[in-house]
Amino acid sequence: MLVYKFKSFIYSFAFHIITLTILGLGLSFSISKRSVSNIENIAIEATVVNSNEIQREIDRLEQIERQEEVNRIEEQRLIEQQRQDAIAEVEAERRELDILRAQRQAAELEADQQREELQALQDEQERIASEAEQRRLDQQQRELEEQQEALRQRELQAQIQRELDLEQTVREEEQASLFEQYNFMLVQRIESNWIKPPSTISGLKCTLNVTQIPSGDIIDVVVGECNGDEVVIRSLEAAVLRSSPLPRPSIPSLFERNLIIDFIPDD
Repeated sequence: MLVYKFKSFIYSFAFHIITLTILGLGLSFSISKRSVSNIENIAIEATVVNSNEIQREIDRLEQIERQEEVNRIEEQRLIEQQRQDAIAEVEAERRELDILRAQRQAAELEADQQREELQALQDEQERIASEAEQRRLDQQQRELEEQQEALRQRELQAQIQRELDLEQTVREEEQASLFEQYNFMLVQRIESNWIKPPSTISGLKCTLNVTQIPSGDIIDVVVGECNGDEVVIRSLEAAVLRSSPLPRPSIPSLFERNLIIDFIPDD
């Protein structure tokens, strides 16, 4: 930029010098053609000389400007390199700081966990004098924990089994009670349809084998062991058939196709 301004100035200056010279020479009309020719040659030579000097000066200034530009670029490169180095150094320090922080946090977390785990054994560990003793205590602690866990599992299983047994007992008792009620209903139904023969003895006890279908309809009846005579047995068979269909149990699971009914009528 400086060189371009200087070029413009030099060319303008030389132009004005030449113009003034020509104007000065042109004031005298008495000068001969030969003199005019000499003056023109002088002016041309002066112009050539001045142009050469100007060009050398321009070249020198351009060289200076190029060197300054090289120096400026190099200076900028060095500044940028220093900036990049500083940024890299800061980044490295920050990464190192992050690593140190992470390591410190991990160490603190691990220390907290160890304090919690070793709190119960702290008093005993203060008396430990050797690594072998430490291993013995660790093994003892593990065995104790295993024993406690095994005991807890056994107690849990025993509790579960007790609950299952109790539920089974309650269920069986409930079913037995319901079946007893159902059997009582059957005996009442049969007894209500029984025409008691005159030959019936006191303390009559007969086993009735009854076959029914899900609707309660009776399809067969056989009197088993019975302390009554033949007339009594036939009357019981007729009473069972007249009781069809039998009442249904309160819960479907109590239904049995083949019933064994102990018939003991009230005296």
